[in-house]
Amino acid sequence: MVTRTAIVLDDIQGQAGTIPLDITLEEIAVANIPGLVYWPYINDIYGRVPGSSPQALYDRLTDDALTTVASPSFSIGALPDSSPAVIIGSQNTSWRATVPEFNKGATFAAKIANTVGISSNSAPADSTFWIMDDGAGRLTFRVGSYTWAASNYDGPTLTPGTAVAVIFRIDALTGTVTLRVGGSYTKIVQDDVMRSAALHPNFQFGLVNNEGSLTSRFGNYGHLLAFDNAISDADMDAVLEMM
Repeated sequence: MVTRTAIVLDDIQGQAGTIPLDITLEEIAVANIPGLVYWPYINDIYGRVPGSSPQALYDRLTDDALTTVASPSFSIGALPDSSPAVIIGSQNTSWRATVPEFNKGATFAAKIANTVGISSNSAPADSTFWIMDDGAGRLTFRVGSYTWAASNYDGPTLTPGTAVAVIFRIDALTGTVTLRVGGSYTKIVQDDVMRSAALHPNFQFGLVNNEGSLTSRFGNYGHLLAFDNAISDADMDAVLEMM
């Protein structure tokens, strides 16, 4: 006689003893994107590493402890749409990570309101990269020696009352940067100068380091994501669907 065991992967309405998984189909799609290297689980109940010093969040894929730059503690708040976010209020509470190297490109994403800052950390000129708002809700970025001015930005203006997803994709093979803001704006910028950028393997959220010149972009950041390559358009769609 064979004994069979049923494994329930989702709650069954009206049946006691079953519980829903804490994951959605949209999150599963993002988890399957090649090159996902950084994905903090921003959640007070399940996300924090108990007893960690400094306090930390788990990475959703690896269970690694992800910590702030220097602070022993941090806070979890919310964006205007009530989705959870880490509160970055100082240089020490910015979030930093390292990859061995980027594979001829990189992609970063965050859900924010009126301010965003994502950058390499203390990188030399040829490997610097950053994206931030100009203080008036327009995006500007730098990759290597190439800088794109905020005056060229014609997308939706970041405002305090609206949560929006921002995706910053660098493709060093083609010398291309793609910006996705929300579900309606896409901007592709191409310049061969960006082909020579050797992207620095340290990156951070909430603070922009432009060859040692620091610019703070403190605020609430949700859905922090980093990939070690230039992900596909379809994968960017999947990230936006999750956000």
